[in-house]
Amino acid sequence: MVQHSPSKTEYRRAFRPRLQPETYVSLSDYRICRRLKESSHNSDVFHWQSSEDEDETPSMTPRPSTAPVHIFRHEKLVEKFKKKQKDELKVNLKSIERATNTNSNAKTRYEEKEIQTSNRTLTNGSEGAISEKSKKKIGYKFKKVPKYVPKPSSAPTKSLSTKPKIQSKPFIAYGYKDSELETGRKKTYNVLASDQIYDSALRAQKRRQAVIHDNEQQEKDIPLWERRQKALFNDRRNIFCRESQLQKARLARQTSAWDTEYRSKFIGFPPEEFDRKLEALKAVRRSAEY
Repeated sequence: MVQHSPSKTEYRRAFRPRLQPETYVSLSDYRICRRLKESSHNSDVFHWQSSEDEDETPSMTPRPSTAPVHIFRHEKLVEKFKKKQKDELKVNLKSIERATNTNSNAKTRYEEKEIQTSNRTLTNGSEGAISEKSKKKIGYKFKKVPKYVPKPSSAPTKSLSTKPKIQSKPFIAYGYKDSELETGRKKTYNVLASDQIYDSALRAQKRRQAVIHDNEQQEKDIPLWERRQKALFNDRRNIFCRESQLQKARLARQTSAWDTEYRSKFIGFPPEEFDRKLEALKAVRRSAEY
């Protein structure tokens, strides 16, 4: 019998598993209360949206005494938030009223100034001094619309201006040559290159041609013995490549022969032939034993 050490027993006595904590109990109570109220289908229980009669009715219904503390705290926070919203609305309404009052005062002042200016012009007699000619000039002139007169059939008809249609160049997006085959076959004009790019391309082409010309000149300047040595080296390399190819062909033949031999020896025999060969092997073993 294995005896436990005193440290383990002491540890177990000191640190026994406690009961469920208070937070878990409060949360479980809250869940039960919520489920009961949701199952009752009362819409007045949860006020998630602002109602029209907030002043008359309270924001949240009173909870029972068995409900946990954090629910009451949540209700208080919601009430405070709604009060803040009401105060902000009142302040905004007052600011709007002030702005409308200032605008109306400004309009009245502007109208009074216009009336004063018109009175001054009347007293000075500016309107009486206007002549009839100026009035005629100020008045609108209505032009008479000419009546429609049908032309005779013998009259020459105006030739319609036939402008030549500008043939738009085929355009294709970059990378869509394979998908758009109709435009991919044609010559496209995606990019309008500048003069600088064209000049740089010409310079690059000249550089490439100069490099090719220099290489050809260097090959001509090589002495004869170097050329022969290079030719011999190339010949040997070609011979080696040919020999390697022949060796590969031989190996392939050998492997093919081995494959055929393997298949001839280890073929899927029919059951009668397989039994016959087994009996022959057994007979050979018996003769060897005797």
